[in-house]
Amino acid sequence: MARFERIDPLPHIVIQREPPQASIRPRGQRVSRVQPRPNRREHATRMKDQTAASAGELARLRASFGVAPDRFLVLRIEAIDGEQRQTLERMNITVVEELKEQRDGTTIHRLLVQFPDSESLSMFTTEYDRYADESSATTALPHAMRRNLFDALESVSTVTAAERMGRRLQREGPPTEAPFYLDVDLWKPGADDDHRDLLRFFREFVQSRGERVVKDPLITPSLSLVESRRGAPCRRWGE
Repeated sequence: MARFERIDPLPHIVIQREPPQASIRPRGQRVSRVQPRPNRREHATRMKDQTAASAGELARLRASFGVAPDRFLVLRIEAIDGEQRQTLERMNITVVEELKEQRDGTTIHRLLVQFPDSESLSMFTTEYDRYADESSATTALPHAMRRNLFDALESVSTVTAAERMGRRLQREGPPTEAPFYLDVDLWKPGADDDHRDLLRFFREFVQSRGERVVKDPLITPSLSLVESRRGAPCRRWGE
């Protein structure tokens, strides 16, 4: 039988512990890369006019197709500073797409933004007036955040139907034989309730055009992919 003998304690090194210290993590101050506008009132007027004209044009187009003109309105804004997502989301505005473009040595951020309703659009345009007055009051946005957003803003415009058309439709035009199927990408709103409303609006719209949704939508973080079927040919796009 194996015999186990007692092992004397081994010598050890005494660990000297440093006294506990509170973690110090410096808070970085974000430095805006945007130059202040020389005339903020003039700039605010120009941007507000562009916003109103773009929203009005899109609302008229949607109304002509029987689509609610004041829900899920998507506009394109161009800004010098790309760090505007948090500011826009503070006003319940969803950024559904973001692209970068180099223009005259400057990085331009092209954002597609979705306003869920007329209230969010009104809130956004009201901030132009606060910006023009250089008001220090906190409304939908604090003073510094509002100033940085609108100093960065370069333009506001609509997204044309041609830009939203898929490559095959651009290349071949609308189908002339029936039945045919269309895959439709819907920009997804931020809130779940808004997303359900959007899908309901879309179903009602395609039914009013003699079409129907044939599959449950495929949901991604930014899009809902829907397939619709039409039983009659199109003579022109938009019918």
